[in-house]
Amino acid sequence: MNNLTIFFTLTVATLFLGCNKSPVEKSQMVNSVIGDISFVCKFGCEPDASTDNKLRIKTHLEYVENLLRNKDVACLSVELKKKRRHLLDLLHQY
Repeated sequence: MNNLTIFFTLTVATLFLGCNKSPVEKSQMVNSVIGDISFVCKFGCEPDASTDNKLRIKTHLEYVENLLRNKDVACLSVELKKKRRHLLDLLHQY
């Protein structure tokens, strides 16, 4: 009886623990705030364990650069806009 209880408990635990797995663990996401939305927007699916990490990072940086370049910065001074544009150009080169 004791062995049956242990077996049943382990089986149920395995089922429940395996149900909440995403293709890429949260700790492996490029960005824990926005997740892999950049990859999904570009490729139409989430990255998995076989996805090249350099591709994931490049995709994320392109996505973030695009978000930042399209953000309304009318409230910034001309000098801050110039500095911001320069920093975004550096990000693009990176």
